[in-house]
Amino acid sequence: MAQISSLDRQLIDAAERGDVTSVKQLLSRGASVNAQDEKRDSAVLIAGARGRTEVLKVLLAAGADLKATNRYGGTARTSISPTAMA
Repeated sequence: MAQISSLDRQLIDAAERGDVTSVKQLLSRGASVNAQDEKRDSAVLIAGARGRTEVLKVLLAAGADLKATNRYGGTARTSISPTAMA
């Protein structure tokens, strides 16, 4: 897999932290909503697994691909915490 850009890495990290403001700023600066890291995890996969509901909403509105798979073949739909969608 190609090396991830600095903006894309920051987006994934912000999604993991649940930092909605940073996610919005990074997307507006050109971060790829569907970028995947070296483990093939994306911001939406991580936000879903961590239950970051507000981040999920921002990523989905920006066009995040719910069908993209990580290294285990999981998608955002399989990683979304039940509490994230409550």
